[in-house]
Amino acid sequence: MQSKLFRAGLLGILIALCLVATLYAHGYHASDTHAVNRQRTGQSPFAGPWSATDTWRVSTPSLDSITTAPAIAQDRTLYMGTEQGVVAIDQHGALKWTYYTPKGVPGTPSLSPSSGIYAGGTDGAVHALNPDGTVRWTYQTGNYIVSSPAVTADDMLYVTSFDGTIYKLTSSGHLSCRYDVGRPLIGSPSIGHDGNVYLGAGNKEEGDGRLYALNCSCQLLWSQTTSGDLHVSAAPSIASDGAIFIISTDIQQGYLEKFSAAGGPALWTRPLPHTGHASGALSPDGTTIYVPTKYGLYALATANGKLIWKAETPLQLSSTPVVDVDGNVYWGTGNTLHAFTPPGADPLGLYHDPQHALLPGPRSDWHVVFWRADQRPTRRTPRHPESRRIRCCPRSEPERGLSINPNSLPGQVFS
Repeated sequence: MQSKLFRAGLLGILIALCLVATLYAHGYHASDTHAVNRQRTGQSPFAGPWSATDTWRVSTPSLDSITTAPAIAQDRTLYMGTEQGVVAIDQHGALKWTYYTPKGVPGTPSLSPSSGIYAGGTDGAVHALNPDGTVRWTYQTGNYIVSSPAVTADDMLYVTSFDGTIYKLTSSGHLSCRYDVGRPLIGSPSIGHDGNVYLGAGNKEEGDGRLYALNCSCQLLWSQTTSGDLHVSAAPSIASDGAIFIISTDIQQGYLEKFSAAGGPALWTRPLPHTGHASGALSPDGTTIYVPTKYGLYALATANGKLIWKAETPLQLSSTPVVDVDGNVYWGTGNTLHAFTPPGADPLGLYHDPQHALLPGPRSDWHVVFWRADQRPTRRTPRHPESRRIRCCPRSEPERGLSINPNSLPGQVFS
């Protein structure tokens, strides 16, 4: 199982690195957590590229086991989990340092603007690091951690463990509170606008999956059954109105469900093809949620779950999508990065590298691609969302989106 989770985590790496110059250069606001922010919405405040060029590319055996998408700090350093621990790469593509853990880090590290880097390891420990790679503290849980921590506005962090417990820790590594779910936890927690914490857990033996809501004291507010009982491993996505969207999976298919922050049964349920471990992403206006499956990307209406459009892809694992400020959607599958426009806008395209898959083996050569945006083309006749190939060639246009001021937020993109 750990091997599958490591491999699934690799899917986010290309999409995050390709868009780092535009979608994630914001530092702590834009790239320090799974699915962009602590609400796990996948929404970027930046405009993404309309074509792609390699700004730099790293190919080295020391990076061949990258297992996560990056967290990107204010100084544009990239922090990524590997099967050996955590690596830091500077904005020019140079390796700054490697921090080794006994069994690796399968979830994107989380960043805090005031207290450094947090990473959960399959050794069961939370590792708190300084920006220079030195250890501040470690906290041991009862089993391995495959999720990304969530960091609160007041610099506390929530961590889920396969021991069935969610832990709330202080920035100095002390336990503030905990809640025992009683079933393995592999998904990342999400923090609502109200400060409550939401997480999912599956349990095939008991025949149900569940969505849990906790307050900031780790007290259970409510829990509700999800349609999928095998995996509830995707982080919940929380809309601006507090609505919670959760993906769950059973043996045959996946489901997307919408819940109210007040609790109660699902407001609606949408059956889908098998969904794996990736989370959904919301459009800027909150009317659409993009759900990755093993057979394609589905755009669903948040009001009722109705299908708006879908883009079918060959059977393969996929990453959590990212949506830029204009509503363009970026999504990685296999060795391809797809770009889609919302209805009524131009089609974008895809970046395809046949020689470098997104799922390298433990000892295969792995490369990192860093993109920048070029000038946007003149808008053409509106078309239905689709994708087309982008040619990669040198560009002279300056990078966009690199001068935004940072502020706060947390670790695992694209789980």
